[in-house]
Amino acid sequence: MRRIVPALASLAVSLAVLAGSQTTNAQSFTRPASGPAVVAKVPPLALAKRDTQVKPAGYDAPGECCAGPGGCDDSCCDEGRCDSGCCCPGGCGDCEGGYGCGSCGGGSSSGWGDWCNCCSMGGGSCNSRPWFVTADYLYVRASFSEAPAYLIHDESNIPTVTDTFHDLDFQYQSSYRFGAGYQLARCGEQVRFLFTRMSSSADATASSDTDTIRGPFETDPGPGGVFTAHGQVDTWSYDVEFAKTIPLGGCGQGCGRCPAWDITWEGGFRFAQVRNSRSYLGVPADTEEDPILSATTKMDFQGGGPRFGVEGRRYYGERQWLSTYLKGDISLLMGHVDVKDHHLTSDTDSVIDQSASFRNIIPVTEIEAGLTGQLTSSVTLSAGYLFSAWHDLGFRDEFNMSNITALNTDYDDANILSFDGFFARLEVAF
Repeated sequence: MRRIVPALASLAVSLAVLAGSQTTNAQSFTRPASGPAVVAKVPPLALAKRDTQVKPAGYDAPGECCAGPGGCDDSCCDEGRCDSGCCCPGGCGDCEGGYGCGSCGGGSSSGWGDWCNCCSMGGGSCNSRPWFVTADYLYVRASFSEAPAYLIHDESNIPTVTDTFHDLDFQYQSSYRFGAGYQLARCGEQVRFLFTRMSSSADATASSDTDTIRGPFETDPGPGGVFTAHGQVDTWSYDVEFAKTIPLGGCGQGCGRCPAWDITWEGGFRFAQVRNSRSYLGVPADTEEDPILSATTKMDFQGGGPRFGVEGRRYYGERQWLSTYLKGDISLLMGHVDVKDHHLTSDTDSVIDQSASFRNIIPVTEIEAGLTGQLTSSVTLSAGYLFSAWHDLGFRDEFNMSNITALNTDYDDANILSFDGFFARLEVAF
């Protein structure tokens, strides 16, 4: 019995010690016979290392972001490797420039890597959709430095004489633009063709009981007569150009940290035709005694020359599906300008024809600003506003008046034909 009691006591002490060692409390207390309690710190339990073979769901497709808190992890990708936070297909090279995907897809090795492979606007591989077509609806109007239709010559307050010019007011009209192009093997390089047709017209009508209406080339209707004027302008331009897109600094939010900005340089050749015509008709109140006076002026231009431009674009959104851009172009067109005037008097059937032909260099400056949305991987929609100025293609018809007290009407400072208006563009890659 004496031996059993000590054995049982030893067993009880062992069980108590074992229970204390298995407690989840990270601290143990030892209280001496006197004095404050002493706290002994026990190091926390070590966590098990994450199994690198476990692949998070949704991160195994090419183009998905795979960078975690610790950086890129190849285990996130079913095939290939993780490159700058982007799952790339097999055979990727090292990341170049920090934009992701290195030289995947046979892209450029120019220092910024295959930039279009991971960016949403690139549509995957550089050569997956090399062809593209564009179609624009234009709603534009023409403007001239001066385009007077007629003037009101007021002598009712002699000795004060007042001349008031009334211009042709050209209206917004539907026009169009379409093009096509090919994406070269090197990312961001294109060869493209563009055709643009812009047209606009204007009409003016005036009548007066007194002899105050003056029309160009003496097409005055007289007291009680009716004066009418019509203007029409049409332009056709054909552009063939090479374009190069270069990504700029600053990271967007898309896969592979695609740059939020890019710039596109353009260079090529433009051939253009411009036709501008104006007609005037003065019909007197009594056509049996007074002749009907009419005049028509036409200006035609044909020429071609180099064309240069630059476009800057800013991307928005996680997949960079939205962007804004500003574009400017200049062309220098060498060609011939032909001007013809035709005057007719009805009572005598007398006809006066005048013509002039000369060579000129026509500068054309254009600005376009817009917003682009990526509808699908191959379809984009853009909309915005445009300005176009054709220098030295405006003209002002003369007013020949015998009243020397009136303002000078023989000056000619109209040298710009311009267009402005809205556009909407659909682009499809295939």
